[in-house]
Amino acid sequence: MDGAVLQAKIDAGLAKAATRIGQPFAQFRPTGPVGPLAAANQIATLTAWFGPDSPQPTRPDPYGKPVRWPVLDRSQIQVGDYFTGTSGTFFIASAQPLRAVQAVACNRTLTVSRMETATGIGALDYNSDIAASETVIMESWPAAMLVMSKAEQGALKLPGDVRQSWWSVLMPAWPGAGLIHDDIVTDETGMRYALVGVELTDMGWRLTAQQNAA
Repeated sequence: MDGAVLQAKIDAGLAKAATRIGQPFAQFRPTGPVGPLAAANQIATLTAWFGPDSPQPTRPDPYGKPVRWPVLDRSQIQVGDYFTGTSGTFFIASAQPLRAVQAVACNRTLTVSRMETATGIGALDYNSDIAASETVIMESWPAAMLVMSKAEQGALKLPGDVRQSWWSVLMPAWPGAGLIHDDIVTDETGMRYALVGVELTDMGWRLTAQQNAA
C-alpha cells in the first residue's frame, strides 16, 4: 500500500467519523484579500468536528490555545479554508500528507492596513498614524488573537499610565498581501494595534502586535 492509497483510506475514515460526531459548517474559500467570509466565497456545507489539540478527543477546549484537530473529509479542503458553525469559526492551517489536519479557532475579525509615507527630498509634510491615510492590505479576516504575558509602558511614561498589552495573532496568508513591521491591525470593535513581529510560515501569518493607546 503506497502513501496515496493510505491517504485515501484515512480521508474516507475521517469523513465517516465526521458524519457521526460532527456538525454542519459553512465552508468558505477566500478569493481575494477582502472579505473571505463573503457569501460568494461559500463553496459547500461540510460536516465537521473541531476538537482540542490533544490525543484525548473528549477533553474540553483548553484556555488560551487556539489550535484544533478537526475531523472532516480532508479530501474536500485546502489550507486557508474557513469553516463557520454553531461552535465557532475556524481556518485550516495545515493539511500535511498522512498527518492530522490543524485548524485555528478564531475569536477576532481583523483588518490590516498600512500608513502612507511621505516621499521626496528636503522638508516633508508631517506624517502621522491617521486611519484616513492608510491603505488596506487585508480586510475582515477572522483570526486568533490572544493576549501575551508581556506588556509595555506607554510612550509618555506617565506615572498613572497603564501598560499596553502585547498580542499574539494567527491568521491565514493571502498571496501578494505581504505584511510588514508597523502595519496597523484593527479588530471588529475598532481597537487598533501595531505589528511589531511579522513571520510568514507555511501555516499562515504568525504575528505579534502591540495595542495602541489611541
